[in-house]
This record gives sequence, C-alpha cells and structure tokens, in this order.
Amino acid sequence: KVFLLANTGAPYFGQLQQEFPPDKDGVIRVHSTITSVIDNAGLQAARGDVVLALPGFAETLTAAMSLTLAGVHWLGVGKGNATPTITVNAATHGIAIAANNITFENFKFAAPGTDAALSMIHIDDDAVGCTIKDVTGIGSDDTNNFVNCIAIGARANDHRLENIRLSTSKTVAVTNFLNFEGPTSRSYIGGF
Repeated sequence: KVFLLANTGAPYFGQLQQEFPPDKDGVIRVHSTITSVIDNAGLQAARGDVVLALPGFAETLTAAMSLTLAGVHWLGVGKGNATPTITVNAATHGIAIAANNITFENFKFAAPGTDAALSMIHIDDDAVGCTIKDVTGIGSDDTNNFVNCIAIGARANDHRLENIRLSTSKTVAVTNFLNFEGPTSRSYIGGF
C-alpha cells in the first residue's frame, strides 16, 4: 500500500483526503505526521509498503522517530526547497531505523534545534540491509550541532549509504559526519 505524508497547512491536503479516503479496510492513507503513519495499523512490514512524503512536507522531531516495520520504503518527493525537511529538536537521534531492509530516501535535515542532538539518522544495532539514499543535511549552525550526522549501530550489516551531502557552519563542528558504533559487515557507501 502507498501512504501519503503532507502538512495539514498544504493547500492540497484536503483534496488528498477526498481523493484518497480510507480504503475498504478502513485504513487511512493521508497523514500529517510521521508518527501517525507509523501508528496506522494499515502499514505493514515486509509487504513493500511505501510512504511518500510530499513536496514541502516538514516536521520537527522532539524525540527519536523509530521506524520499526521491516521493508518499508520512506520516500521524499521533491527537489531543492520542496524536499521534505526534518528538524531534530532534542538531544536524541532524529530518525532511528530499527528494522531490516528499510529504505529512507530523499529527505533533508535542517540544523538541529537543540545542541548535541545525537544524529540525523541512526541505523540501530542489528538492523540489516537498510538503505539511506539522497539525503542532505546541515550538521550544525552557529550554536547547535549534531554529535554524529549518520550513526551505524553494531551488526547493522549490508547497509547502503548513497548520495549523502552534509555540511556544517564555520563556527560549530559535528563530532563525526559518519560514525560506526561497533563491528559491521559489508558497508556499501557511494557518493558520500
């Protein structure tokens, strides 16, 4: 199934709800937060479900957002200023990939709203076969920074990082753009 993620203030949000009403099983397909998609019983592991974050979608996270359903593809739609944007405003991880074969693609991370935020994206221990692709991020601004932009947990084997673009301010640095927290087998990295 395909799920849509858009801000309620978007001019097309109401139209999306009309065009994509709950399906025959009562599953809601249009959501305004990552949490509401995750909490939706219609989103299932290992079925090939896709969550499309529509152009201009933006969300501020005040706690780690744990993606726990294996095989779900999280895809941001849009380029440049329309790329879906996540801001981490807590001393925690932003997106925590906590299950196998998850793809997280085409998202932008703003500089953190809290100093020493742990990471933009964390592949948790033992989450195997995950892909992070086409992600851009600002690791720090003049006062706040991420400790790690991307962190890879122990035994997060066979992960892929493709086309990752990260930057920082001139005055505050990140500790690591990429941090391996433990032993990992088969790390595929291109265009980092």
